[in-house]
Amino acid sequence: MPTTLLQIRTLQFRRELKTLGLLHKALFGMLFLTLVAISHSNFQKQPNCWFAVTLLWVAASFVQLYRPDKNFVYLHLAKPHQAIFLEYAVISLPFILPVLFSPNWFCLFIFLAGLFPITYIRTTVSTQTRFIFIGKIFPANTFEWIAGFRKNFPLLILIYALALAFCWVKVLPLALLWLFFGIVLNFYQQAEPLQLLRTITGNPKDLLRKKIMQMVKLLLLLSLPVILLQTIFHPWLGLAALAFLLLQSCVLAFAIFLKYSTYEPNKTLNSNMLLVSFAQISVVIPFFILLPLALIFRQYRRALQNLTHYLPPC
Repeated sequence: MPTTLLQIRTLQFRRELKTLGLLHKALFGMLFLTLVAISHSNFQKQPNCWFAVTLLWVAASFVQLYRPDKNFVYLHLAKPHQAIFLEYAVISLPFILPVLFSPNWFCLFIFLAGLFPITYIRTTVSTQTRFIFIGKIFPANTFEWIAGFRKNFPLLILIYALALAFCWVKVLPLALLWLFFGIVLNFYQQAEPLQLLRTITGNPKDLLRKKIMQMVKLLLLLSLPVILLQTIFHPWLGLAALAFLLLQSCVLAFAIFLKYSTYEPNKTLNSNMLLVSFAQISVVIPFFILLPLALIFRQYRRALQNLTHYLPPC
């Protein structure tokens, strides 16, 4: 079975790992082990095991729909479906293998059988300019959000509408908001042209400050209606909602700092998604509550240093 894609992912993972300090490696390692333990726990009983399998299928489907190298893989690899299947299967192994140590061991084979058809999804989410009216809703300098909403508008509206509609169900609206902002994190994976960057400000610190302030305003604007409705029905969730806002703002700030710490004009920053994804997962695992904060301080210094090459401080 072709292993080209798997070799590429291994090289990317090693490169990302080298950029992490010892503390962050330990934190991500603990987060990874926690996710494996959660998977093992859910595979012990039904129907949780089916939810876990479905979640892995959905994750693989989203990756397949949005992966930018799909055309290259289908055109240039001899056995593209087998290569993609092997890639997804190996990445999923830490989360699906625990099922072998449970009464529901057969879920492994069902998962693998359902994984292979996903490799035949050749549809790619269109990136053409749509929903032009969105540019009139958001401020002009929030171009990441404008482009991201144009690309993902139907999905984002669906998730947000569900969060409002099910505000009476405890925790579910917060979970949907977490998914909503998980998609928003993808907005920061494309570096803007240098000319556009310089129209915002000519100072690195001022640029990061403006980006964070804009993000916080949009986060509050979108989150507060859902959170207020949720607390009306479940007042005891008020503190949890505030904690969610704090942690989610930290993860979005980390995504901004990570973008500009690796910024190159017009560059697609797909390699950043590994760190961003783990940071987003830490929002829903209380044990890793300090991880987003640690990542912010680390990347802020790197962002300032990198931006001085493009925005020399006055």
